[in-house]
Amino acid sequence: LNDASSQLIARNLLQGRPSQILARKEQAEQIRRIIDSLPVNDREVILLRYVEELTNAEVAELLGIEAATARKRRGRALKRLFELMVEQGFSKSTETHSP
Repeated sequence: LNDASSQLIARNLLQGRPSQILARKEQAEQIRRIIDSLPVNDREVILLRYVEELTNAEVAELLGIEAATARKRRGRALKRLFELMVEQGFSKSTETHSP
């Protein structure tokens, strides 16, 4: 996972104000490390959906699986990602949100 990808994911998951660029970069680095720690299948589906911005159907086609399977895999991967984020101290009180 490269820095641009982790920043894109952080921006999509933790939308904040432009004045919080440094905090977002730090969050992006934390998220990159968390995503890197996920199993390959989880990491793959998250990157395809949120970095490559593919639809569930496109992810399914690319991976050679049913669309419903891709959707379920994405759901499980996001659940694991958010669980790890909580373990690492991410919470609604530490996330940055737009007003």
